[in-house]
Amino acid sequence: FTMVGLQEFFYDHVPTEIRSLGLSLYLSTLGVGSILSSFIISAVEKATGGDGRDSWFANTLNKGHLDIF
Repeated sequence: FTMVGLQEFFYDHVPTEIRSLGLSLYLSTLGVGSILSSFIISAVEKATGGDGRDSWFANTLNKGHLDIF
């Protein structure tokens, strides 16, 4: 599913009385997922970097270590 597809699903298949509730829960889930993803990336950045080492999420692909993941 794409974002547009899920929005269309909620708009078409959810009763009109709770349509706005369904859309708000859907968009809230996307927001929480984005915040959680940012938190995980920050935690991995802090855990794998430091002491003069490059973290897994270095600025260049040659220095990054996402292959270890």
